[in-house]
Amino acid sequence: MSIRKQLFCTVVTLLVTAAQANAQTIGKPMVIKSTPEFLKLYNGGVDDMRNKDNDAAILKFKAAIDVDPKIAPAHLNYGLLLMYSGKYNDAETELLKAKSLDPKMPAVYGNLGAIYQTLGNDDAAIENFKKYLEMDPNNPSAARIQSVIGMLQGDLDRRKLNRMPNGPDDYIGDATEAGVTRWPENRMPIKISIKPGNSVPGYRDAFEEILKQSFTDWVDASQGKVRIQYVDNPIGADIVCGWTDNPREMISSAEGGHAMVGMDKQGVTGCTLTLLTVRPDTRGKLTDNFARRIALHEVGHALGILAHSPNPDDIMFNTVLPADIPCGLSSKDKNTLVALYSLDADVVAKHPPQIAQMISGDNNSIVVRSTKLNLEGNDAMEKKDYLLAAKLFDEARRVDPGNDVVIGNLGVAYGNYAAIQMNSGNNSEADQYFKRSLPLLEKCSSKTSCLIILKNYRMFLKRTNRMAEADSINSKITALGGE
Repeated sequence: MSIRKQLFCTVVTLLVTAAQANAQTIGKPMVIKSTPEFLKLYNGGVDDMRNKDNDAAILKFKAAIDVDPKIAPAHLNYGLLLMYSGKYNDAETELLKAKSLDPKMPAVYGNLGAIYQTLGNDDAAIENFKKYLEMDPNNPSAARIQSVIGMLQGDLDRRKLNRMPNGPDDYIGDATEAGVTRWPENRMPIKISIKPGNSVPGYRDAFEEILKQSFTDWVDASQGKVRIQYVDNPIGADIVCGWTDNPREMISSAEGGHAMVGMDKQGVTGCTLTLLTVRPDTRGKLTDNFARRIALHEVGHALGILAHSPNPDDIMFNTVLPADIPCGLSSKDKNTLVALYSLDADVVAKHPPQIAQMISGDNNSIVVRSTKLNLEGNDAMEKKDYLLAAKLFDEARRVDPGNDVVIGNLGVAYGNYAAIQMNSGNNSEADQYFKRSLPLLEKCSSKTSCLIILKNYRMFLKRTNRMAEADSINSKITALGGE
């Protein structure tokens, strides 16, 4: 018996404002040779930036540039503030002016990378981020920017895969570039459990309402094809949502959330959705606008939109835009979800998910490390090497103890190995591994997998004349809806 449950990781990057972290050019008064009028305006703009009064700072830097247009840091700061205001094309213009005036400022390249990332020009973003790291490799933002490079490169690589075309009003081809999956009808309504976040630093009660509204928006967009139900107990829930203030628990140190999606041949089996309660780029608190954009994005992944849109106007774009403004689902977001759930079954079967293609992020991230180990474990399961699979899943569990998908997979591997030993007449070994399997199966989102293992254990107990224990297992089978 081989039961394989795959793990899918998704990323959403918060914009990396590299220049803000560069104290040589951003965030403090500078010794610049210019007129007293310019210096007064420039340093006043820096003070406004420190006080987070961006509107006042914009006016001062614009006035300083009018007085002396040949000072590169003024264009750099002005461009950064325009970027925060959502004026991305104007920001690019100012940053390019700064680069032409002083091509030796690392912050120029960091922020140009951020602008191109925001505009969806991944090649240019990667080029400028790499230049930034080359010029200032020890900057505190270096690790986060390296993560962004990896994720952007992953998106570029996936676009080269054989995939379906986009529709005229959707991005179904981009959304399924690494394969197709979705929640099957027999697993609806999708049961959702949201863990309390009150003990997590940075958490606000508004976050749960934002998350629930995000689910509602996607369900409304599905035209009845997706149905959900909230449950209190995470055990038995299909999507379990939780919170953390630790960026190391993300797939990448640059992301604001991720969805870990389990799959089988029928479609999605379950999902663990984790959201940060703080901003990974350290630019102040996580506002409602940013929290909503991240939640909408991750819920889209949880419902089966595995990949990203290349269009910054869509919520499934791979970057959280830097401007703190309201957001919502675009018409293409909505149409893509409907298109996904309207695909013929034979089309879905021809485009199975290529999970390994979806992993991009920090190699040192505990989630990335556990995900890769989990995939190796899945491969071992396919080859019926259940002890090797269990070893890999157990290592993944040690790396990421809170990863319910890995824990459930470990339970399945133990259960499969126990069944082999049962059929070989090795009762002592079978009993040992069935007992290891049972508590881990509580984290398994595949009811089918649980039922198969429980039925095998019931059979084993009856064969060994342990009828009272068999009756206890039978009650668990009944609770899961089995015979």
